Amino acid sequence: MKDKLKTGGEVVKGLIKTGGDVAEKVLDKSTDVATAMMNNMTGLISKLSDDIGVMANRILTMEERIGLMADRIVRTEQLMAKLTATLANKDLDLSFDKSARKEALQDILLNATASEASANNGPKLTISGNAKKYLLYVSIGPSFQDGNTVVSQVNDTSDYDTAWKRSIKAIKGLRNNTEKKDEATIVAVAVRTVAENNQISALSNSIDVTVHD
Repeated sequence: MKDKLKTGGEVVKGLIKTGGDVAEKVLDKSTDVATAMMNNMTGLISKLSDDIGVMANRILTMEERIGLMADRIVRTEQLMAKLTATLANKDLDLSFDKSARKEALQDILLNATASEASANNGPKLTISGNAKKYLLYVSIGPSFQDGNTVVSQVNDTSDYDTAWKRSIKAIKGLRNNTEKKDEATIVAVAVRTVAENNQISALSNSIDVTVHD
């Protein structure tokens, strides 16, 4: 009986020892798995950080390219505007410099009280901004080509009357060989205002005026 109890005790001890070894191995294996998972997670986080850095660099590069493209678009618009003016045989004042734009005059609008006038009395002109000093352009056509346009500086009402008479006389002389004597003369009228610092605005809109003798 004692031998059986002794044998049974040794079996129990063996089982306990075996269970302890198994539990220890399980714990060791769990630790290895956890360590591997942490290493993998750290690697993923590091890779993600690298990808974010690469993406940020690409975004900066794209912003630079967009800025360069915007500058090219502005330059293209400027060249197209100059080309359009050249095809129309008309000078065009362009200034894309920010410092210059601050002092540049605004676009000028011209209105006339009537679309008809005489050779001695021109239509009353209304200029936006109530400009007192301006350049009067009177031409055969709205393109205001050189050789077909009379330009006069106007400082007051008397200057306007004189400039108008002189302009119409010159225009009639230019068209004398192409029109009948009994036909009315149609001229295009525009202005450029002159600021106190003698800065000249761009050419205003043109108005067609029928001039009767």
